[in-house]
Amino acid sequence: MKNNIKLMYGIAFLQGLVFYAPIATLYRTSAGLSLFDISLIESISYVLMIVFEIPWGVLADRIGYRRTMIICSLLYFLSKIIFWQADTFLMFLTERILISIVFAGLSGVDTSILYLSAEEGQSQKVFSIFGTLGTMGMIAASFVCAVFVGTNYRFAGWLTIFPYALAAVLPFFLQEVKQQEEKKQTVHHVVKALKETVHNHRFLLLIISGGVLSETVHMITVFLNQPKYTETGMDASAISLVYIAMMLVGLLEVYSARFAKRTGKRMAGIILFACAIAASIMLAFTSKAYIAVISIGIVNIVYALFQPLFSACEHDSITAADRATVISAGALIADAVAVIIDLVMGQLADISLTLSFLAGGAFLLVGGILFALVFQRKEIA
Repeated sequence: MKNNIKLMYGIAFLQGLVFYAPIATLYRTSAGLSLFDISLIESISYVLMIVFEIPWGVLADRIGYRRTMIICSLLYFLSKIIFWQADTFLMFLTERILISIVFAGLSGVDTSILYLSAEEGQSQKVFSIFGTLGTMGMIAASFVCAVFVGTNYRFAGWLTIFPYALAAVLPFFLQEVKQQEEKKQTVHHVVKALKETVHNHRFLLLIISGGVLSETVHMITVFLNQPKYTETGMDASAISLVYIAMMLVGLLEVYSARFAKRTGKRMAGIILFACAIAASIMLAFTSKAYIAVISIGIVNIVYALFQPLFSACEHDSITAADRATVISAGALIADAVAVIIDLVMGQLADISLTLSFLAGGAFLLVGGILFALVFQRKEIA
């Protein structure tokens, strides 16, 4: 099983090598897409992920996690070829549809392979390294983009094809972790697993709290950060340097297990939510660039330390054999939470960035309370 973990680490790093990531919006606009076109494609993609989530989880539990990884990795590779050649709205939409299928398929499968391959009590450490290697791939790709790509956006798209081709090969060498008898689950077993998910209140609280933190952080670090930087007087060059710095911050993910071990999982989550709330409030009221950068940095640190903790808690709380099905059901709930957060924070951002950041802080407060309630009766091991 150690070989599985090494292969998954390799896949994470290779799929982090998206050489066009720093100029993804410019890539699309240079091909003739408007910002509305881009947002429309993203919206369609989000809806499709919700639609595909449960069917993919059920299918993954029936055909096995190894085969699911193979299929998704091949589709991921195909999407990069389409993106490289895309020059119309329809082609970019096709690429994003494939990405939606891939993300829904990988949801719960990649972490299940890691969880079932790891030694007992080591899952959070494994998740941390897995996420860190993906971040390292993004950092490496960003440096290559900054040095060699320039305004040759298509070159960045072409470069990205090669690591994804190799990442599509590695899953063939994985060893299946799902027992053969578990693959023959009937519809009855699937329905039973979904019922268990709905009635597992602690699991639902965990999913909602994790979804709140994940999407609020996503809104702050992807959509609201650049307008805030501009508002404080930063230019494009400074924003690009901060972008790389924030990815370097993501490497702290490797310390997630150590942090949670020292404080306990409940206290670790409460501390992280509190830090994110404080950062949101600072972003709401500051007019100074350095405070904005520090605040965004805090939010990135919170996300880096929280994700492995959340994944470990999520898997520890699952008792059903259809692990991918249960996680997909959870992801469906998290996606619904994300839609609400996006609509509220996005609408408020058009009115005032201050209001949007304050709303983010309010969402995080609710998420922190729900996370604390997960551990109210019994600590998740």
